[in-house]
Amino acid sequence: MPTNEQNVALIRARLGNPLPSAPDDQILLRLLTDQLAHHSAQLVNTRNHWSVDKWQINMQSGLEDYLITATNFGRPVVCYTIDPSDPYHVRREIPFSLIQDADKRYAGPQMNFAVSKHSAVQMIFYRKEGQGWFVRPVPIPGDSSAYEIWYETMYEYGTLGDTPGASGFHHLVRTQAAIAALPFCHWRGLSPQEDPKAWQIQMGAIRDSLLHDEVKFQRVFDNYKAQTSREGVNGKLGYANDYEYRPYPVGVMVNGYGF
Repeated sequence: MPTNEQNVALIRARLGNPLPSAPDDQILLRLLTDQLAHHSAQLVNTRNHWSVDKWQINMQSGLEDYLITATNFGRPVVCYTIDPSDPYHVRREIPFSLIQDADKRYAGPQMNFAVSKHSAVQMIFYRKEGQGWFVRPVPIPGDSSAYEIWYETMYEYGTLGDTPGASGFHHLVRTQAAIAALPFCHWRGLSPQEDPKAWQIQMGAIRDSLLHDEVKFQRVFDNYKAQTSREGVNGKLGYANDYEYRPYPVGVMVNGYGF
């Protein structure tokens, strides 16, 4: 996958190799990363989880709120129990809730009085201005236990040496970054001060070429977003499936037609 530095060089080539200082690489890098962030956000908003990561939280007895230290945290996807010390631990998914709905979805003591692990029945995610994201288990744990949170990542501003995602659509990203960079471009002997008319002609010729390619590349990108799906994913285990009789201590997989 090309690095940001390689993409900047390719953008400069699409612009007809303008002067190194007009625009400089920092301007091109900023325009490039803005486009990468924009397209990454579009992909994240499709049905597929296009870019995800995970973070482990270790609950402590009596502690209600936990700062999420993952710097690229964007939006929670799923949370479930884990126990690295127990290879036979059966994972349990913990649902999410809005902070104002916590008491509408849970009825019980504010703090779990039992000593059993994984007492959380729901997780609440919220953000404090200037402090970051927090997660609150309900009820307050009376035990020490671990949970794993999968989340959609948030694109962060990159440096020239970074290798960004969405590599299959870098041609679209570069084209749109080049269009945004056109007003900053000066060529040898062609600038608004030296020869404004010739500069406008040069700008127009390059813009027409870029816009023609943008239409083609954007159509492919839009088709990709429209066709993302979870084909091949099985049906989900039904509520209270654990009450089904199983003669052997093994897991089961749903095939869409029953066990």
